[in-house]
Amino acid sequence: FLGLALYLTPGLSKTAEGRTQRPSGVVYAWVDAFLLPDASEELPWNSDLTAALAEARTQKGTKRFVFVDFTGKTCQNCKYNENNIFPRPEVAPLLASYTLAQLYTDEVPAEFFQSPPTEEMTAAEAALNADFQRAVFKDEKLPLYAILEPLPTGKVRVVGVYDEGKINDAARFAAFLRKPLGK
Repeated sequence: FLGLALYLTPGLSKTAEGRTQRPSGVVYAWVDAFLLPDASEELPWNSDLTAALAEARTQKGTKRFVFVDFTGKTCQNCKYNENNIFPRPEVAPLLASYTLAQLYTDEVPAEFFQSPPTEEMTAAEAALNADFQRAVFKDEKLPLYAILEPLPTGKVRVVGVYDEGKINDAARFAAFLRKPLGK
């Protein structure tokens, strides 16, 4: 226990940028999945899929695709992927090539609302996201990652769905992201 305490000690302090110092290694990756995320986000996530699709329709090149992250506040595998796989150098630039939508299916965080929401509002929005996931992808697992292409007709084409919840192979996930981009 003393060794674990010493290993986790850097997590008690902040860097010059105000981010929590995170020890490297598998042990901390799992501990980190249970912690609250840092306030600053590296990627520009949108919580409104309709707005993300509309934005992607106006983009040229690779930004015309929308990467959808079905996630949850209580999903440890989601947090693990978001904190340990998405920031990797082989993944982050690929994610930045997409218009990003993050849809919470258990409770939408208050920061995604323009005014302070009630619990009923956050739960109702999450229920809509979960219904959409069930209807389109016939799946309720979290996390679920999909790539969508908004068509000029107003419809949406599903380009791909990543079939693994907790990402165990970052190279395979990067290949999934690379394929629609032609990279």
